[in-house]
Amino acid sequence: MAKVISKSKVKKKWFPIVSPKIFNEKVIGETHLYESGSAIGRFVQVNLMNLTNDMKNQSINVKFQIVGSQEGRLTTKITAYNIIPASVKRIVRRKQNRIDDSFTVKTADGVLLRIKPMILTRGKTSIPVVKDIRKKVKEELTKMISTSNYDNVFSNIVYKKTQKAIRDKISKIHPVRASEIRVIQKEDKMIVGEPTENVEVVPVETESKVEVVEEKKSTEESKETEKVEEKTKKMQETDVSAPKNDKVISPEPVKEKKSSKKEKTEKTPKEE
Repeated sequence: MAKVISKSKVKKKWFPIVSPKIFNEKVIGETHLYESGSAIGRFVQVNLMNLTNDMKNQSINVKFQIVGSQEGRLTTKITAYNIIPASVKRIVRRKQNRIDDSFTVKTADGVLLRIKPMILTRGKTSIPVVKDIRKKVKEELTKMISTSNYDNVFSNIVYKKTQKAIRDKISKIHPVRASEIRVIQKEDKMIVGEPTENVEVVPVETESKVEVVEEKKSTEESKETEKVEEKTKKMQETDVSAPKNDKVISPEPVKEKKSSKKEKTEKTPKEE
C-alpha cells in the first residue's frame, strides 16, 4: 500500500515568474505554491517602467498570463496593454480634438485582438476631417496587425513603432500632437457578422407560428364585421319605430313663470 502524504508535511516553494522574450525573460515576481502547475492560467499585472527601465512608460500597465513552467520557472505570455485613465486626462487639453475608436482585428496567427486608438490633433478640426482621420487610422492598423504575428504586434506597440507610423501618415491629413494606443488586449469573443459553426438557418417552428397568427387575425376581423352588422340593424329598427312629423312642444311651466312676473308688476301700482 502506498503511503498518503499529508499537506502539512509537504512544504511550499517559491517559483519565479518570468516575462516573455519581448522583455528578455526578465523576472516579474514570485509565487509561493506546492506545485508549479497550480499557477497556470493566472494573470499578473506589471508596470511597463519596471520592464523597460524608462520613466516615460510609468503610465502604462502590461498584463501577463502564466502559460507553463520550465526548469522551476513560470513562463508567461502578454495578453493586454493599457494606458492608465488618469494619465489620459492629463494628456488631453483644450482647443483640440480627441479622436477615439474601438474595433477588432485578427493577427496572421488567427488571434483576435481588441484595439482602442486615440489621436490628439493640433487645434480644432471640422467633422469631415475627424471622420477621415478615424477611417485612416483603422485602415492602417488593420494592415499592420493582419500581416504580423501576435508577439510582433505587442512588441511594436510596446516600443512605440506602430504609434510613430500612424502619426506620420495622419499628419498628411491634419497636424497631430499625439497618437497613442490606449488599449490593446486579447479577446476571445466572436467578431460581429462572422458565421458561427453548427447554426440552424431556419427552424421548423416558425411556419406554424405564422399560420397561428394569420388565423387569429381572421377571427378578429370576423368578430369586428359581426359587431358592425348588429349596430346597423339596431339603427334601422329605431328609425322605423320613430314618428315622421313630430313637433317640438315647449314645456308649460315656463309660461306660468312669465305670467306670475307680469301679475306682480300689475299689482304693485294698484296697491300704491
